[in-house]
Amino acid sequence: MGAKNEIPIDSGAAIAVVMIKSRGFFETSRKILSAFNYQACEGTQMNVRNIMVTELVTLHVDEELSLASDIMNLARIRHLPIVEGERLVGIISQRDLFKASLASVMGHDYAETRDHLKSVAIRDAMVKEVITVGPDTDIQGAGRIMLEKKIGCLPVVEGDRLVGLVTETDILRCFLLHYEECVAGD
Repeated sequence: MGAKNEIPIDSGAAIAVVMIKSRGFFETSRKILSAFNYQACEGTQMNVRNIMVTELVTLHVDEELSLASDIMNLARIRHLPIVEGERLVGIISQRDLFKASLASVMGHDYAETRDHLKSVAIRDAMVKEVITVGPDTDIQGAGRIMLEKKIGCLPVVEGDRLVGLVTETDILRCFLLHYEECVAGD
């Protein structure tokens, strides 16, 4: 394994869940963001381009919602950017799938739910007014946007061309890695 004090990446998800469930979520989040100032540790501010995922799974607006569901379940991802060419036109999350899948709420099995999702186009379920950032946005600013807007990811665009995606997990992972570096440097 790694060093004795090393935090496995999977622990990041557990930390996020504990933060979300705690009463002091926003206070804890503010403390994390204020601690997330790299100038004290490294002398430079990190940007979204340093942590964003650039190899993305995207879907076209005319695809069936069942395809989005299958991809999310198989690839274990929670957000899919929706594009026309390279232009970002929307995003769909697992939460959007749950909303669109009233059949699952009514107690239908997986096959019936999937059949229902086949009848829904992604364009009808996606979020069309997507909050985005540029690749030069600092990580602290991106994290603050996610907290304030209560969203789990930010598509990264140059103009209207999708170039990446940054999630709350990416930001938490980056924070943990840099926090460990700062602590090790003390």
